[in-house]
Amino acid sequence: MRHANASALSSGDAPIALLRGSDLRDAYLRHLTATGRGNLPYERAARRFFETWSDPQDWAATPLAERLSAGSATRPVITFLMLHGGLRPGYDYLLSRKLSPLWREIQTSPLRAEIDGFLHEAEQWGVTLFVDGRYQEGTTGRDVYESQEVH
Repeated sequence: MRHANASALSSGDAPIALLRGSDLRDAYLRHLTATGRGNLPYERAARRFFETWSDPQDWAATPLAERLSAGSATRPVITFLMLHGGLRPGYDYLLSRKLSPLWREIQTSPLRAEIDGFLHEAEQWGVTLFVDGRYQEGTTGRDVYESQEVH
C-alpha cells in the first residue's frame, strides 16, 4: 500500500462539521485512501460508527467510559473527526486518552495552526511534549496538566 502525505479533502469538499452519516463516513474513507491507510477493519469500524452516530457529537454526549471503550479500529475515526472539526469529544475524553496518533494526523488538519499555537504556549509554560523530535508516547493531557504548577 502506498503512503501519501495528502488529505482526501479538497477545497471543493464540504467542511466535515457540516456532514452527517454516510457523507461523513465517505469523507473519512476517502481520507484513509488518500493517506494510504485504508484497510478492512478501519472501514468496518467507520461503517459501524456512522451507522450508530450519524451526528458524531451525539457520541460525545455518552458517558466517558463508553467513549474510552472505542476499539483500536474506531479510534482513528475519532481522531479524524476531531482534527477536521467534526467532533468535540469533551475535555474529560481529551484528558484521559493518549493521543499520539494526533501528531501523525495533524499535517492534513485544518486545525494545524491552532495546535501549533498550543504547542508554542505549552513551551512557554515549560511543558515539552516532544523529545528528540518525537511526541512523548503515553503522555495524556492529564499528565501534562498535573505536572504543572497552576498559574
